[in-house]
Amino acid sequence: MADFNGDGRDDILAVDKNGSKGGSRLCTGVATGGGCIAYDTSEFVLATLTDWESGPNIKKVTGDFNGDGRADFLITEKSGAWSDASVFLSTDQGLVRSTPMGQTNFFLPVIPDPGTTVLSDQNGDPYDSYSDVLESHVLNGVASGKVCRSTGVSLSCSPIQGLTSGIGFSNVGDFDADGRADAYRGGAVCQVGDSAPYQLGDTYGGSVNIACRAWTPASPGTATASYVGDFNGDGIPDRAYYIAASNSAGSWYVALTGNGGSSDLLESVTDGEGHQTQFSYKRMDDASVYTRGADVAWPLRNVVSGPPLVAQRRVANGQGGWLSTDYRYQGLRSNQQGLGSVGFETIQSTDASTGVTTLSRFKQDDPFIGMPVQTRATQANGVVLSQVDITPASFATTGGALFTYTSSSTSATRDLDNSAMTTRTTQVNPNGIDAFGNITSSSETVSGGDSFTTTTTNSYDNLQGSWLIGLLRKTVVAKSAQQAGDVAATPSALTFSACNTSSPAALPALAWMSCTLGNTGQTVAASIAYAAPAGMTVTGPVNCSANTADCGAVVLTSGAAAGTYSGTLSATPSPAGGVASKAVSLTVAPPPLVFVPAATQWGTIGAASDSGDWPTIKNNSSVSLLITAHTTAAGPAGMWSWQGQAGYCVPGSTVLAPGASCQTFFGTGGLATPGSYAATDQIGYQVVGATGTTYTVQQNYAFSLASTTPSVGSLSFGNVPVNTTSTAQSLTLTNNATNGGTLANLSIALSGTKPGDFALTHTCGTALAAGAACTVTVSFKPTAIANGIGASVQVLGSYPRMQGGADGGIQRANGVNLSISVSGNGTGTIATLTSAASLTMPATWYGGGTQTVTATYRNDGNLPMSLGSPALAAPLSVASNGCSAVAAGASCNLVIAATTNVPGINQSQAFAPSGATTAPVATTVTWTTQSAVPRWNPTSLAFGNVGVGASASQNLTLVNDGNVAYNWAANSGIANLPAGFSVNTGGCGNVAPGGSCTATVSFTPSAATSYGGSGISMSAVSYNSNTFSVSGTGYVIPVLTAPSTSVSATSTAPTPAVGYAIYINSTPTPTTLNLSFSSSSLTLGSTTMTCPAWSALGGGYCSGVRIDSPATAGTYTGTITGTSSMGGSVPPISVTLTVLPAPSNTTITLSPTALDYGAQGLDRTSVAKTVTVSNTGSAPAPMTTVFPSGSGGWSFERQGGTCPVDGQQLAAGASCTLGVVFVTGCTSGSAAGDLKVQGANFTTATARLTGTIKTGKCT
Repeated sequence: MADFNGDGRDDILAVDKNGSKGGSRLCTGVATGGGCIAYDTSEFVLATLTDWESGPNIKKVTGDFNGDGRADFLITEKSGAWSDASVFLSTDQGLVRSTPMGQTNFFLPVIPDPGTTVLSDQNGDPYDSYSDVLESHVLNGVASGKVCRSTGVSLSCSPIQGLTSGIGFSNVGDFDADGRADAYRGGAVCQVGDSAPYQLGDTYGGSVNIACRAWTPASPGTATASYVGDFNGDGIPDRAYYIAASNSAGSWYVALTGNGGSSDLLESVTDGEGHQTQFSYKRMDDASVYTRGADVAWPLRNVVSGPPLVAQRRVANGQGGWLSTDYRYQGLRSNQQGLGSVGFETIQSTDASTGVTTLSRFKQDDPFIGMPVQTRATQANGVVLSQVDITPASFATTGGALFTYTSSSTSATRDLDNSAMTTRTTQVNPNGIDAFGNITSSSETVSGGDSFTTTTTNSYDNLQGSWLIGLLRKTVVAKSAQQAGDVAATPSALTFSACNTSSPAALPALAWMSCTLGNTGQTVAASIAYAAPAGMTVTGPVNCSANTADCGAVVLTSGAAAGTYSGTLSATPSPAGGVASKAVSLTVAPPPLVFVPAATQWGTIGAASDSGDWPTIKNNSSVSLLITAHTTAAGPAGMWSWQGQAGYCVPGSTVLAPGASCQTFFGTGGLATPGSYAATDQIGYQVVGATGTTYTVQQNYAFSLASTTPSVGSLSFGNVPVNTTSTAQSLTLTNNATNGGTLANLSIALSGTKPGDFALTHTCGTALAAGAACTVTVSFKPTAIANGIGASVQVLGSYPRMQGGADGGIQRANGVNLSISVSGNGTGTIATLTSAASLTMPATWYGGGTQTVTATYRNDGNLPMSLGSPALAAPLSVASNGCSAVAAGASCNLVIAATTNVPGINQSQAFAPSGATTAPVATTVTWTTQSAVPRWNPTSLAFGNVGVGASASQNLTLVNDGNVAYNWAANSGIANLPAGFSVNTGGCGNVAPGGSCTATVSFTPSAATSYGGSGISMSAVSYNSNTFSVSGTGYVIPVLTAPSTSVSATSTAPTPAVGYAIYINSTPTPTTLNLSFSSSSLTLGSTTMTCPAWSALGGGYCSGVRIDSPATAGTYTGTITGTSSMGGSVPPISVTLTVLPAPSNTTITLSPTALDYGAQGLDRTSVAKTVTVSNTGSAPAPMTTVFPSGSGGWSFERQGGTCPVDGQQLAAGASCTLGVVFVTGCTSGSAAGDLKVQGANFTTATARLTGTIKTGKCT
């Protein structure tokens, strides 16, 4: 935080190091609110990428190093591209590194820490708006330091000698209140001297200019960073420490500096007679002695702290007491543009013995800094006893510096009763101060009833060679008085008389006027201010006595340049009086150099003939003249002034002695435009040896310019049929240059765009005398049809140069260059094909609509055009012909049609219509009539008997007899296809011409009857080559069912188990079943079954089949499957035959043998309880479970468990579980019954199941 824009308010600079926050911003402080703007810190960021967070590598402090009032940065680092120290200056564009301020030797190389860098104006020098630098660090236990003074453009550094202990400097501030910066060092405050060399010692004085005294601050412990500032507003610098706990957390510690009083302040003075004067001081933060000034605009800035101020001065009164004066101050400010302190705005002193308060007000703006503008003494009763108002002024010296002085002052005094006493006015009179600051004329008037005026006039010698400035040579003092009641003397009244004039004057002489100055008034003119017209100088008496007719001559002299000087000469007296004035006009003529022309009127001369005059230039002056320039001062473009050669006037080198002359030429050059003209030739010259002024002399000329002209400007032949010769036309050429001589080198020829279409003859020959005429004849034969066929009759010739009316024998090439246009039209018609030379009709299927294309023709001729219809062969024909009487430039259409009853691919015809003078190029029309012609092979399909609901398929070959590939898979429509049949052309997606594909015809009868049809064809886009027929018969497919889809039987070994399987046919169609069996252990009695037809009278049962098991104990399984000879599905029958082993010691036990479910609600299912079933025998036990139930609707049921389902076996030695739940029903009461597990080869095992059903409402 600092003042970065120099407006006197601190701003906030937010630096965005990595650009992730949208860039750096400068937030400026204003009277109310504030705003932030983008601020360029890119180079600054590069120098501060490493800070205390990652190591003590870089430190930065702010200060004003160039005195512009803005806070700058000093960056210090232990290594890097910035050579250890860099200054970044605040500018309108942002922070910019200043190369001159960067000191490569600012710090010792390779230091482990940038040290303590602190800023302050440490010596109060004239550059006190600049920040100086104190740098200190400790390396290997050895302290080093430097003091660097800022000059505004660089830092001048000097080492501090005598730093032997490992203690450096820090915390710069004015700790002892002497107005200069001190430095803290290891429990002491050190006064730093004003200039190098710097020597640390115990006692200040001699070579020691850095001395310290004890001063112990509070310690915050280990601090990460520290900052100096006045944090409590007492004007004494304090210290703030930041103690970081981590990268994101920390705390602040502020140590306030106590007021230790002031040092090095003058306390008393005793003179040689023993009189003593004492001084008391107060700090600027004491409101009883200092008041801060109002806010001011830049470059001024209020100073908030400074040295102690004298609060009281005491002078011994010689009687043992003191005469005391108290002081107050206001508005201490500094200039931010390098001018330093501008002092206090006001200083007030109060004399305790008289009660008079004197207030002095001072200027603070450049160049009047410190000059008093008012002093006012006020009695305790409020009466202003005296007031002096001062008006400062300044003027610029030769070197550009401003010299300041008091131009006037007015002092007014009053008595204690507030009555006016005297008023004294002193002023420097107009023009009363010379360029060296000497007062040459001043006046003082004292009034207080009577009025007394004193006018002082001083004369000084200012000897610049020996620099003896301000040597007073003469003083004239004039006094006047006017007492109350006196008749005032008339003021001075200056007059001019007896004026003599010397004008005009020819250079090098000057013009002048001299007049006698007089004063008809009764008051002396103590000083006189003269005013002369611009460019003139005036001298005259410095004063003029009253009633004097001749005070001396006033001489007015012209300037040294040729011209007329005019205006008013005036003399103004002081004190004020009548002004003398006189209108004046003085003329200074250049030295005479004259033109002597041979002829100024040239008559009518030829165009571009470079005719002109050979004038003589003569020097009629008394001095030698150098010709410097020869130019055309006025006239038409093309005039030229010859620059000469040896023996003639040559600008820049020809010098004409008095009476001498030279010759030059002035002519028309290449001017070729006929007319009457005036032109002015000009010679520039200088007086030899006086090159500062150039003069001119001019000569005017008049002439007419004429040329050879045609009688007409153009020849037009109108419309002429192509290749036909027109009637001839003629024009006359006349030489109008009556004073220009014969037109020579005459040539007449055709040129331009098409000169070959024209023929030319003439009677002019090769020369045409002045005023003579000749004839040119032209005819036109067009070779092309076009409008505006043109060419030019080109006439070339040369006029001679006329010099003073005579032929100079010099001819300029092509002074005459005429072009007479000839034109005509070649008529006819041109048929231009503007449509494409090849037109293609859209491809169309055979039998589709008629297609058309349009040929377009433009008439590029210049007559109406009609085109005939061309003869075309079928299928092409002309649908319409719009090309009749087509205007020039217009277009017409010829529409060609094509029918689609003839197949063909890319057929074409070419044609070109007749009727135009120039026929068009041929147009080719291309058309395509597509066809896809289906052909079947074979043409007849017989499907025989097919069951109702079943389907049979046969294939046909589909051949494309057309000329384009066709997609019969997508365009699959079939015409005349009878019911029960379908055609699948899915494999015919892209059948090429002459190619084929396979189509599938399916027969799916829906009833037991005969089907068929003929004349079946594709729904083709063109036509069919043939058709095909189909036939077939439908019948009912048998429906077979099994009364039982599972067969089981049980026996005890050694008796085999036997089972039987049977099917039923429920349709009127008899069939035979062919059976198969999946078991290799079981034996099937037969592999066929005969199934008679079903009818309403009965029947339909198929013959059964027997299944036998082996005689050994075991469980045997298998599945019977079959197929029907008349179709239909045959359901499978699963077979399980069990042969039990002979009875043995197999035993089944249950645990527990009793389960009680307690009381349960109506219509509820209890939680399952578990019964464990164990086979303790040596043989498998096929088991069946029986659960009890009651008439009230209750029951016990199985729910889960691991035991096999009924009929399956529990292996010997195995156990399993039964989950049992109690289902209560809707009748209350008790329930009881036995769970039974039983089988053929073991005794039945039981478990008692009980429970109670509570009374309630059944849900």
